[in-house]
Amino acid sequence: MVLPTVQYLMAARPRCCARDLRASAMDSTVNAEPALRELTGSGTIQVAALTGLRAIAAIGVFLVHVQPVLAGTVLGSLELVVGAAGATGVTLFFVLSGYLLSQPSALRGGTLCYAARRIARIYPVYLTSLVAMTFLLGAMSVRDGRRSPLLDPGLLALNVMLGQSWSPDGWYASVVYPAWSLSVEMLFYALLPVILPRLQRAALRRPAASLAVVLAAGALGAAGEQFHWFSVTFPPAYLPVFLVGSWLAVVRPRPLRPGRATALVGAALATHCAFAGATGLGAAQGPSFAVLALPYGLLVHSLASDSPNRHRRHPSRRPLVRLGKASYAFFLIHAMVISVVAGLAGDSAASLPGALLVCVVALVGAWVLALALFHTVEVPAQRAVLRLARRWYPPLHQVLNPARKVTT
Repeated sequence: MVLPTVQYLMAARPRCCARDLRASAMDSTVNAEPALRELTGSGTIQVAALTGLRAIAAIGVFLVHVQPVLAGTVLGSLELVVGAAGATGVTLFFVLSGYLLSQPSALRGGTLCYAARRIARIYPVYLTSLVAMTFLLGAMSVRDGRRSPLLDPGLLALNVMLGQSWSPDGWYASVVYPAWSLSVEMLFYALLPVILPRLQRAALRRPAASLAVVLAAGALGAAGEQFHWFSVTFPPAYLPVFLVGSWLAVVRPRPLRPGRATALVGAALATHCAFAGATGLGAAQGPSFAVLALPYGLLVHSLASDSPNRHRRHPSRRPLVRLGKASYAFFLIHAMVISVVAGLAGDSAASLPGALLVCVVALVGAWVLALALFHTVEVPAQRAVLRLARRWYPPLHQVLNPARKVTT
């Protein structure tokens, strides 16, 4: 499946020299994709379809974490397949980050501006969720009469610095469970100013070879996870997934039509789920990265390049876009909400109707709370952090403008 896709990408590339491609990639005003021209104060490109896609990815991750609620019911037999499909939501988030942050505008203003925007984007909601989860773990420790190992001061400090994914304990070292992926993203954020110029040179001169290297590195990382060469959250293993999005943002091949890109993702997802069901790997991340990174990247590139006036695709629908804006907060808090709702339901969640009710209440409650966090914490705090950064370093004033609309 991957080889024909790569052949299509190479055959569909515009016939122009590397110098022209390099100039096109570095020009953020004249030659940018039409759907990518709207910029915000956060430095993130706002595309309605991609924002809606975030909501879909977040719901996929929710399906993974709600599986323990359904495990004791007749739906428990679907745990491997549903978990495998939902786990790919993290793959989609990583590809999206690589694609958006590799646009010419993402590093505008230099490294300090880029770092200020990333901190303003990541930390306010993350610290809020970390404090909430710490209090919840404390309450549970008092109730159970034993202290949770996640309340260890050293581990809490590691989580504050978003270094938990480097721990040999993997997912279990993350106080806010889904935030292990944020720890992985921090490596990409830190390396992007160094990697991106080199990727641009390599991808524009030898696009096929550079893509092959990225995909091979992704397959190696997936194998390393499956064969336990390192922990399942080892950040360098996931770096190629971001670079798939970066490669598409730099080379900008002729995009597939959204319908064809969606069909390709569906075929790859079906293959991954069948593999997970046959092997019992379930929600393991490695295979999903090896199989789905490129199809997800093609879908992202297709939706970003598609004219919003020509197609009214489902990810562009207003409800999904609104949820997509709050998807970051939802991603961080949904596992906590599931735990609370399941705990309150008690034994009633053992039956199928009770378990389904827990799932629905947790899903709706997590979205309501996420929307509240987006409007009361994420947007105001993001603006405040950027304002402080501008005062601390006046040259940032020309690049950082917290008064403008903030996007996810």
